[in-house]
Amino acid sequence: MSPTFQLYMRTGPTPGERFPLEKDEIWLGRDPANDIVIADPEISRRHARFLLRGSTYIVEDMGSTNGTLVNGEMITAPKALNHGDVIEFGEHTSLVFEVTQTPIDETVAVFRGAVTESLPPEPVREERASVISSSMEEPIPDWEEIPSPTPKSKPARRRVPGWVWVVLALLGALLLCGAVALFIIDALNLYCVLLPGITNFFFPGACP
Repeated sequence: MSPTFQLYMRTGPTPGERFPLEKDEIWLGRDPANDIVIADPEISRRHARFLLRGSTYIVEDMGSTNGTLVNGEMITAPKALNHGDVIEFGEHTSLVFEVTQTPIDETVAVFRGAVTESLPPEPVREERASVISSSMEEPIPDWEEIPSPTPKSKPARRRVPGWVWVVLALLGALLLCGAVALFIIDALNLYCVLLPGITNFFFPGACP
């Protein structure tokens, strides 16, 4: 039995679409040059990549803007995947990692079984079969973790509401008008004409 791997889009631009994983290195992102292209504005141009390691794939975030989550947890290093793991890219796209077992050339296996039943046993073939079976029982070495730079977190930018700019503009206009008015009053000495009460309050007897 040989395992095959694929990604199933649970949510996103094309729900239900399946992406077979058939190469040792597979890139995912918004750019058309990727192996898996997803047209989602929250996905970076080169968002993540999948690497075949041993008997499974690992996923690695390539410093994307919104990051990559596996089963709800943000990953900061290569993460080995298991059957049924949910991989999220942004808020709207999620893929399910699926592993299936497929037989290797069942027709050849059946034909060989029929031939061996009709022929006498051969010690050499039994020895060769035992060597093959023992080699298949050897554990597959663990994959080595690939170091990757920790994505730099980008500071969140807060947008100033539009009404704040309007209020600041009005305050600036009022201050400018007030300054111009005081300049004209002072230049023409109109304190007693326009502001007699205030002038007498600060300077008693200044205005008749």
